[in-house]
Amino acid sequence: NVANPEDMAWWGGWPTKLIEGMLYSGNLPLSNLVLPGSNARGYMMHSRYVDVLKATQPERESRVWFLPARDPFFGHMPHFLFRIATEAQQTKIFGESSMPRAVAVERGKVVAVWSFRDNDITFTPVTRMDPNLRKRIEAGARQTAEWLRSRNEE
Repeated sequence: NVANPEDMAWWGGWPTKLIEGMLYSGNLPLSNLVLPGSNARGYMMHSRYVDVLKATQPERESRVWFLPARDPFFGHMPHFLFRIATEAQQTKIFGESSMPRAVAVERGKVVAVWSFRDNDITFTPVTRMDPNLRKRIEAGARQTAEWLRSRNEE
């Protein structure tokens, strides 16, 4: 779903006035939902789902995702990492290569690089981290290592 009429107009290539007329005419069962913790001003969605999603509690702590070096997103678009990482972070993420290393991502930002050796994950932070983030990275590393070990046993 698009966040607002301006976004829908941009993505669809239609005039904003046309989209606003369509969305706010009352002919479509759409509602604007603003979710806590979201960066968007709201999401236009079918009214049937709005109450269910309003009851959903936002995550207090976001999950840390461990992506492989050949991740489909970053692996095919490594230049994207240059846009979201500082120069110091880029040095840790890429090293001497043009392809990124395996990264741990939290809320869309790379927080560490990692590797799987001797059936265990080791990680190196690429940003300053508080103890809470470190604990979440360690928990994610344990889960990912367990999964990788189970894949090696098959």
